[in-house]
Amino acid sequence: MRICPRCKTKMIDKYGLTGFGNGSTGLCLVERSSLFTKGVIPIRAAVCPDCGEVSLYIGGSGLQYLQEELRKKALEDDEDFII
Repeated sequence: MRICPRCKTKMIDKYGLTGFGNGSTGLCLVERSSLFTKGVIPIRAAVCPDCGEVSLYIGGSGLQYLQEELRKKALEDDEDFII
């Protein structure tokens, strides 16, 4: 559960972001599905029903994937400095 930083209302967090149309429209808020492809980290979005504030975050399996990739990168970087 996310709380709106502006008005402290409980946010609705069942959304994500996607491109729309030919790209000229930019990003659009969409209700996320249960599909998750390895290597793709979906950005989730929560929307405040009172003031319209949108909060972006990475959560669930996307966050776990990102943390694991960062751990691997840190180990690789440390090995580069071993003489």
